[in-house]
Amino acid sequence: MATEADIERLRRLIGEEEDTEPWTDLVLSDMIDDAPDLNTAALEVWESKMATAAGYVDTTESGSSRKMSQLQEQAARMVAHFRNLVTPPTAPPDLTGYAYTVGVERI
Repeated sequence: MATEADIERLRRLIGEEEDTEPWTDLVLSDMIDDAPDLNTAALEVWESKMATAAGYVDTTESGSSRKMSQLQEQAARMVAHFRNLVTPPTAPPDLTGYAYTVGVERI
């Protein structure tokens, strides 16, 4: 069961300070309970935010412009950040015990 402190920390990680739709305390509590850690829950939220922002387009009208695509780009950066935190780094293959021979060519 997620504690109030867990929910508050997750809110800070996702940039959602208020208990409003779609990121209510109940939704975040369920996500925390289902995830192995807070970083995984934050990754799930940021993936959702990125998917929502994928449909946003830049607009220019009457001399003003809004670059709504930046929302998706920023969400993608946060997804990459949290994915790095939850995915263990890949280790190089262990080549201990392998031998190799370099061919010698004599002239």
